[in-house]
Amino acid sequence: MSRVFISYRRDDSTGYAITLHDHLAAKFGAEQIFRDIDTILPGDDFHEVIRERVGSCEVLIALIGPNWLTCKGESGERRVDNPDDLVRLEITIALQRKIRVIPVLVGGATPPKAHELCPQLAPLSRRNAVTLTDAAFRRDVTRLIEDIERLIRPGRTAIASSPAPREIRSKRPAGAISPPDGEVRRDEIKLGQARIFRGHGKPVKAVSFSPDSRLLASAGGGSWLGGGDTAIRLWQVSNGRLFRKLEGHQQTVTMVVFAPDGKRLASICSSDIHIWRTSDGKQLRTLEHTHSRDEEDADTPGDSIAFSSDGSRLVCWNIEEPDRYHLWSVSDGKHMGAYSPKRLPGRNGFLWQNVAPNGASIATGEEVNVQGTPHWVVVLKDARTGKAFLELREKRGGKPTEWKFSPDGKWLAVGYEYANAIRLWRLADGQPLGVARVPGTPNSVAFSPDGQWLAAGCEDKLVRLWPVVSVQR
Repeated sequence: MSRVFISYRRDDSTGYAITLHDHLAAKFGAEQIFRDIDTILPGDDFHEVIRERVGSCEVLIALIGPNWLTCKGESGERRVDNPDDLVRLEITIALQRKIRVIPVLVGGATPPKAHELCPQLAPLSRRNAVTLTDAAFRRDVTRLIEDIERLIRPGRTAIASSPAPREIRSKRPAGAISPPDGEVRRDEIKLGQARIFRGHGKPVKAVSFSPDSRLLASAGGGSWLGGGDTAIRLWQVSNGRLFRKLEGHQQTVTMVVFAPDGKRLASICSSDIHIWRTSDGKQLRTLEHTHSRDEEDADTPGDSIAFSSDGSRLVCWNIEEPDRYHLWSVSDGKHMGAYSPKRLPGRNGFLWQNVAPNGASIATGEEVNVQGTPHWVVVLKDARTGKAFLELREKRGGKPTEWKFSPDGKWLAVGYEYANAIRLWRLADGQPLGVARVPGTPNSVAFSPDGQWLAAGCEDKLVRLWPVVSVQR
């Protein structure tokens, strides 16, 4: 039987429930965590299963979002006032049987007061609540797991552990420097069950999270194979719903980035750079694009755009003009000139997506010869000196399509063409960790700024979203 029962409302906190389930499962084992959507079999009686599972668990987590108390049923009454409401039933059984009930507040919710609850649920208001904040979700979940470890009885089932990652020896060029992070760490991450966002009519070439991690932008389309559907879509990360659709590009959108304040979004295709207002989807201006590629080559990302740290400027670099960067003023769209950098693009006042969060290193894709055979690798270089210190090569083959640093700079996620995979790499020692297989090429990858999610835009027209689970070794 399950040791931890997660109680939640699907239209209130589903995203949080999925993520929390994955974190708990990584620690205690999936069979020890009960979440109704995964565990109740077809034909089972909800009430009977809930009475059995709640009665046998040791801890019930009452996940409370901003709409937990006010959600209404078909009759218009609050669900919490309905004796047949499953969430009410779950918590009532746990309280009656003296099972530990932990209210867990998410999405800015506040604890319900006794007078707002029926007599059966009133004791819930006296339970000490735990808050999971969006800004420090992983830290808060870690503390919650530590508390649960102290509460459950030892010895019933061994705590699950993931197999150790296989060792590899990273090929380091002569004169390489040590990784900026220094010592090797034993902490690891893995990916939970993928969520899929559907809506694109053409392959998805770009994904990017808003600074608060609440929105995910995806775009692509317009390839030379028939063109079409170059719209940018903004998704709500918490529930996967389409928030807004931005239409204006006529060719494949190869990159989208949010401004630091999240109020604007920049996107680029082979002929245009657009700036959008995210609140209402209005296209604010089109910037003069100084380089245009053939439409047949538009599927190959050749441009990188980045906002300045204060959001006032936008810079664009093109692979065919590696020695020049073009700069624009965001407020009026004025082209401020082209500049030749003296070194690799570290932070330098701009939020480059392929630069480590601390600006010390940059990741590039390069072709190298290994025993006379060409291989594509991702190379980590010192942004100040340009010296390479780490090469990441997928042994199963595949050409890197895109790569992104995790928010803490410990990991790199790399999408691979041909291999149809996304690999997580630990940068302290170059070891490969988790891998996610997808049906088609993952064209773009992105970590959410809060570190909770990894997204991928794929050739099969789908956007995939995995919860990132921390596993301590």
